[in-house]
Amino acid sequence: MAHYNIGVTKDMFNNSFPLWKNAWFLHTGATYHMTFHKYFFEYLSDNVDGLVYFEKKLKLKPSKIGTIMLKLIELPDFPLHDIFYLP
Repeated sequence: MAHYNIGVTKDMFNNSFPLWKNAWFLHTGATYHMTFHKYFFEYLSDNVDGLVYFEKKLKLKPSKIGTIMLKLIELPDFPLHDIFYLP
């Protein structure tokens, strides 16, 4: 299970990275959401198509796609679907 944190600043993340290792940072403008933490997934499928592009023309093919359940503070758990797994 991943944890979603609201109101996190860049300085907080840089100063306490070990505390955020299981945090999930969402970006509403992102084309894809992805993680290298396989244990976050509730469900994984090999049926994945597409590439993830990074800076300097680096691109990776996700090995799997799946669903992650976010544990929200004082709210019901929330499923995120179609999340790429990049080992």
